[in-house]
Amino acid sequence: MRTRSVMDGAATTPPAPAPAEVRLNLLGPLEVTRGPDVLSLGGPRRRAALGCLLLRCNEVVPASRLITALWGAGAPPSARKGVQNVVWHLRTALSAADGSTGPRLLTRPPGYLLRAGTDQVDLLRFQELAARGRALCADGLLPAASRTWREALELWRGPALSDLVETGVSWPELRALEEARLDVFEDYVDAELRLGHHHHVLPKLRRVARDARHRERLPAHLMTALYRCGRRNEALAVYRDFTTGLADELGLEPGRELRDLHRAILSHDPGLLRPSHETSALIGAARRPSGHPALPAGQDGPVHPAHVRSEVTAVLLRAVPRPVTADEDPAPDPAGGLAEVCRRARSEAERFGGSVTARLGALWLLVFADTGSHDRDHPRRAVTAALAVRHHFAGDRWGAHPVGVRAAVATGEVLIHYPGQAGAPLSIAGAAVDDAQKLLFDVGDGEIWVTEETWRRTAEHLEYRPVAGRPDIRAAHGAHPRRAPTPPPALPQGGTAHPTELLAELVAAADGSSRRVLLVTGDAGTGKSRLLDDCERAATAHDDTFVVVRAPAAAVDGSTLRLLGTGLRDFLGIMDADSGETAVHRLAAAVARSGPADPDRSLARLVPLLDGASADGDGGRGGLGEPQETLTAWWRLLMSAPAPGRRVLVLVDDLDLAGDDVLDLIERCARENGSSLAVAAARPALRDRRPQWTAEGGWPVLTLRPWDTAAVARHVDVRAGAHPLGGRFARLLTEVTGGNPRMVAAYTALLGADGLRTARRDGGVVVPVEVYRRSRAELAALSGLLRQVAETVGVVGEAAWPGAVAAVCGLAETEAVALMEELVRRRVLDRIGGPGPDRRYGFRTVLERHVARSGWSAGERLGAHRTVTEWLGRLDGEGTVSRHLRREALRLETATGRRAEELARSALNGRGAQEPPFPLATGGRTAEYLALAETPSDRLVELDRVVRAWRRSAADRRDGGEGRPGI
Repeated sequence: MRTRSVMDGAATTPPAPAPAEVRLNLLGPLEVTRGPDVLSLGGPRRRAALGCLLLRCNEVVPASRLITALWGAGAPPSARKGVQNVVWHLRTALSAADGSTGPRLLTRPPGYLLRAGTDQVDLLRFQELAARGRALCADGLLPAASRTWREALELWRGPALSDLVETGVSWPELRALEEARLDVFEDYVDAELRLGHHHHVLPKLRRVARDARHRERLPAHLMTALYRCGRRNEALAVYRDFTTGLADELGLEPGRELRDLHRAILSHDPGLLRPSHETSALIGAARRPSGHPALPAGQDGPVHPAHVRSEVTAVLLRAVPRPVTADEDPAPDPAGGLAEVCRRARSEAERFGGSVTARLGALWLLVFADTGSHDRDHPRRAVTAALAVRHHFAGDRWGAHPVGVRAAVATGEVLIHYPGQAGAPLSIAGAAVDDAQKLLFDVGDGEIWVTEETWRRTAEHLEYRPVAGRPDIRAAHGAHPRRAPTPPPALPQGGTAHPTELLAELVAAADGSSRRVLLVTGDAGTGKSRLLDDCERAATAHDDTFVVVRAPAAAVDGSTLRLLGTGLRDFLGIMDADSGETAVHRLAAAVARSGPADPDRSLARLVPLLDGASADGDGGRGGLGEPQETLTAWWRLLMSAPAPGRRVLVLVDDLDLAGDDVLDLIERCARENGSSLAVAAARPALRDRRPQWTAEGGWPVLTLRPWDTAAVARHVDVRAGAHPLGGRFARLLTEVTGGNPRMVAAYTALLGADGLRTARRDGGVVVPVEVYRRSRAELAALSGLLRQVAETVGVVGEAAWPGAVAAVCGLAETEAVALMEELVRRRVLDRIGGPGPDRRYGFRTVLERHVARSGWSAGERLGAHRTVTEWLGRLDGEGTVSRHLRREALRLETATGRRAEELARSALNGRGAQEPPFPLATGGRTAEYLALAETPSDRLVELDRVVRAWRRSAADRRDGGEGRPGI
């Protein structure tokens, strides 16, 4: 039938209706729809095959996986033909009308590929909405994020593939889907609580929390909602029921956040009644750093959702509009100022080893933790980064920026939740964030306030002033003008030359026109900073021609530059009685001798240092560029300008933090003649930036090594006194800590009267808190998959096979080997045995392995052990693995006097299980593996006994007894 258009009279044919699109729904009972119609799929095997393909939509599913999904272990010989028949019927059911672009089931070796768009599969739509909600939350759009998460949750019609589950299907992917749904539900409830909608979410929250046990966020949310609804007793009952169930089923206690919430409810904390859209526990948008290019893809996050507890320092940074007086023009649009604060916060956080994990409107959360690339603690770096940001928006620079900043800094433990998806946002909550949140409400414009713990751990390096009416709070002012060397500690040198000898060698090298820079390298805790202090004392005692200058590796703000002023005046021989004209004249002459490309500019940068002022009073750009340029000019002057009759010794710590311009300048000046010498301390990470700075390259390099047993024994004698157990303690301590001086000192402190107050009992042995914290921080510094592999090695045993680690982490064995080789390169693991089946990997010390293992809960370790025992069951006969297990099990039985089966059964029963979840046949590999994996190292146990025996004998002597050192 022909019709004519009313508009132009042209003959047209009415368009045919578009074919209805096929949609595949698995978030509930499996169903396939075309428009309003539900398509028939046939019998249970066809439905199971489609469900298996949907769980891996847009991925090739091997035919062997489909055979296992349809028939299990008892597949008939004709199973492959049966799969082909099932796929043919599914293709027929999924075919749509002509012209449709519905899902397509394709044959792709070694199996089949179900190709579908995001709008055609409810699971893909759910994942897209979940990610979009997290992105909106990270951008501060919390109401939009809540609506998006609610839309994602509404796609669920019941448990995933619930009709197949009723027939006995129990695929692990279904449990992962349920966990993903709960993750989104927790994020949605968190957003609703922060928006003040506790009445709205309470009914659904109560039902979900009752069904999902052992997830601490859900009872925390339920307790908060009940408390805000005026039902305090019910909130306390939720805590009581959760903790009782956790103890009865797993033998565990709730985490610190839940315990803190319980205490807050008991004390009627007013903060619980104040929903905060901006400053509650933030869901961050930080992404894990990408890994080494030689590693497999996808290592930038855990492959499974994980919770990591770590001590961090949190900086809450708020942008505030600039004040406008009556005679001023209206302030510029603050939007540009917010963008500048965001850029500056990110650049300074990354510069000092931290990251911006969240931005909510005009508020930023910066998080700093101990890392493997910094030989300093995170509180100092966090406050320094805050000072650098404040410097850029300082009060005397309002004309350049429409906003200013205020900040609160707190140090404490947090729980970091990794959602198990590369690039997905993190969730960070805990004491550090909460303390910074409470503090920020009272901070004035342009000020940086820190908690008492942060102040205590940074007071040696930074200046503070008290805050009126707040004795537990300090306001950060800047860096110390000059830090005096610490008193000489009575510690052994551990084989290192005496500082006086080092200084004499450096002077002789400079006189011989050799390099004038001594590089001191070593791992954390090997005594680099102490050696710099010793060099300063040796130089001042050497003769009166030495001028010792402490230099920062990087410029932060004007207060950092004050560190350079005293050294500059000493270098130039300027006395307090000298006039300003005399001081400038001497500085100009020294600048001319140093030969800079632009003498006038260098002089302009250095003149303000003579009277202690910063060099940014020109009203220009300001910020980082100017302090860094001043620092570079200062370095050039001291290293290049001859000082008649005087020698300058420049001491710099943390050289690995210096910018490339400073490193280039040091390298150039080190090759030239001059009267200035430098001793620089750095972590081994500096070698990645300056690989030519080695002894082979002609550089004087002093590498600080761990202590041997003799050095450890001398330290113990000095710190704890002579004791009959001293030799045994020193030997065990060297084996357990690898001779790391910091760890040795922490363990030796346990021998004091109050030593156990700074220790934690972990896995049946005592570990100093400082040692545990720093070891966990080294692991936390690794990217997601590297950290998971390292911790898995610790769980599997002192020597782990790549195949076992690969099975636990869900990796190919070649990928696991590549990751463990990278950990060897980073000095986290050691390679044990030769190539081939005998190759294994383990931590460098049994203490590091013990700490890594303790990062997993008992339930997580049990799951890993089950996977490893399944891997062992697939091995053939009495191979290398079996022989190694038998040999190590015999050694363990000899050391403990107990059989491997007894040790394995005892370890499993101690994890809250009524009966061992594995068959422990006599002489079997399972029992031997479990005994080796779960029994603490005999060296750690023996060290623990020696510490306790030492303390008992010391207590007896104090009480007038004989003080026998028996164990």
